[in-house]
Amino acid sequence: MRRTLTTAFATLGMVISSALCAVLVAGLAEGIHRIPDVVSTIAPIVVFVGGAGLAGRVAVDVGRDKAIAGVLTAAALVLVGGVAAASITESAGEGLETSTVVELGVGLASLLVVSVAVNRRSTPSEEAGS
Repeated sequence: MRRTLTTAFATLGMVISSALCAVLVAGLAEGIHRIPDVVSTIAPIVVFVGGAGLAGRVAVDVGRDKAIAGVLTAAALVLVGGVAAASITESAGEGLETSTVVELGVGLASLLVVSVAVNRRSTPSEEAGS
């Protein structure tokens, strides 16, 4: 249980950091008028997906056999927070719909699980080094 929670919070930190970096890159790309629109659209997505890939690596290193449980817990925390924020803003007539937030949460969970799977395949066995 402790390893799952540690993995979840390490993953959550990486996901939040990746999202903040993606927002920063999006703002910088919009502010620089010499960058083509395609690049300013794709760059934040690449930053976030790269960060999610690193989050999968962290989950594998920290959680080992509990990596999948950890990333699913992190995605569930993001989903719960997102649904709460969406329901508050939606009642005021602004913000994202709850269904959109649920779709984004499921997408995040899928991205993190794939990242863990890829990182597990690329990690040499611990028994090989012993």
